Amino acid sequence: MVGCAKMLLSLCEREVPMSELDQTLQELLNPDEPLSMMRLVALSNLDREEQARVNSVWEDIALEKRRRLVRALGELAEDDVQVDFTAVFRRAMSDSDAQVRADAIEGLWEDESYSLVRPLLLALENDPSEQVRTVAAAGLGRFVLQGELDRISEERYRQIVEALHRVFTTPTCGEELRRRALESIAYSGDERVRRLIARAYEEASDKMRASAIFAMGRSADEYWRGAVQAEMGSPNPEMRYEAARAAGELEDEGAVGQLIQLLSDVDSEVQQAAIWALGQIGGEVARRALERVAAGLDEVLSEAAQEALAMAQLNSGIFDPRSFVAPRYTLETDGESDDWDEEDQDWDEEDEDWDEEDEDEDWDEDWDEEDEDEEWDEDWDEDWNDEDDVAGGDISPGISELPHD
Repeated sequence: MVGCAKMLLSLCEREVPMSELDQTLQELLNPDEPLSMMRLVALSNLDREEQARVNSVWEDIALEKRRRLVRALGELAEDDVQVDFTAVFRRAMSDSDAQVRADAIEGLWEDESYSLVRPLLLALENDPSEQVRTVAAAGLGRFVLQGELDRISEERYRQIVEALHRVFTTPTCGEELRRRALESIAYSGDERVRRLIARAYEEASDKMRASAIFAMGRSADEYWRGAVQAEMGSPNPEMRYEAARAAGELEDEGAVGQLIQLLSDVDSEVQQAAIWALGQIGGEVARRALERVAAGLDEVLSEAAQEALAMAQLNSGIFDPRSFVAPRYTLETDGESDDWDEEDQDWDEEDEDWDEEDEDEDWDEDWDEEDEDEEWDEDWDEDWNDEDDVAGGDISPGISELPHD
């Protein structure tokens, strides 16, 4: 704190008006001064000199205040696209406190700068906190996608994929860390990914199986359509949610009928996932279903349906489906949905809009379980037992020798 105190004292002695940044730093360094959200905007869009001033006093800010500060900056960044706290988050990534480091990485969720790859890799493999390693694994997912799109070097892309693969196949890693590693590596076209997803899907943990379904969608691999359709009938609402979302990412037209059924699910988040998926898949049947929801009395579902209709109208070739990420499921189940009026959202056979003669010709075939991907069943045992994916020992610390960008 000595350096900052001298700086502020010097400004006062020279009777130089303090900048907004200096006033903010002064408040942050005062443990008795409450955190002012109004002041925090001064930490946005810092130039090199301003960043250096923040860096020089960072560890002098009280720990609890640093924790509150990083969380507050993350919330501000989500609410206002005009602010940019990247410089502060980058500094906080090397904080002495694990919670601050983890929150800083999460605060950088929009940062796709190539220079962020190395710090994330170092955090994934070397940070002593599993919480930090977990958020680093999740953060690397967008760079796996960049690698698939040839936006980063092949060498860096391979380093990311190998690091995530090591984490997932290491038994000593915690479940949450392994889940995030799987979800991130799922973007990769690496031939081992299918086996990793199958392995996760066979685990006993419901959370790991939910991540496997999530990864199926993110992989954009049609091989998984059968599994995804099967899970839309799961008694677990999280599995139904992930399956609906995955069906949308896979653009599975064969899942439209099941997605329409999920529009009347007892869980509102499952309903919204089904709406999103129908917008991703598109087609006449999906469009009519979305129009009915959009005209309904539930404002939340109606708005979601309108957004899905707008998405359905876009040319599907404009966007890579893997680059659009749906919200994750948060368990919030409390029985029947009060907002869903079955009389207003009646999907019975008497409605002329849903006359079976007006459905796609392949409707019945899509519902036929025997029409699911035969390859999915035939290759299952062979794929997931591949000896290449059996963990062997601890994670290699080789990332510590990565060259600087």
